[in-house]
Amino acid sequence: MKTYSDQLDKILTEYLVKKAPILPKSVKNFLVSVAPYFALLGAILGIPALLAVFGLGAVMNPFAFVAGARTGIFWLYWLTGGVQVVLSALAIKPLFARRAHGWRLMYYSQLLSVILLVRGLSLGSLVMTILSFYILYQVKASYGAKK
Repeated sequence: MKTYSDQLDKILTEYLVKKAPILPKSVKNFLVSVAPYFALLGAILGIPALLAVFGLGAVMNPFAFVAGARTGIFWLYWLTGGVQVVLSALAIKPLFARRAHGWRLMYYSQLLSVILLVRGLSLGSLVMTILSFYILYQVKASYGAKK
């Protein structure tokens, strides 16, 4: 698993750091300074969102079965969303300390969103995912190597 992650990291570094336009240092510093607050906001707002998806799945399940629809996808959203909320919450302290571990947790959280992107095939989600990875990789050098 580690080798796949390392290979993907090299590919993303190539395209999102070396070949993509570089953000100005002032923008990078601003993004690094607000990143922990965005992680905190994501963790706080993610909990009610998960409860909404869980509730919607519970309400729709009996009716969807009668109509022939499959509602198992709600569990995929609930599971990946739950892991993303936990990763965001765990990343807050390391992001404040500007440690590489915090960046890595946000990276894994973003990788999970790719699962939902593949399932949903939404153009808006694709653009937001690419933008999120671009920002993540532009600020990667700002986080120290300490675990």
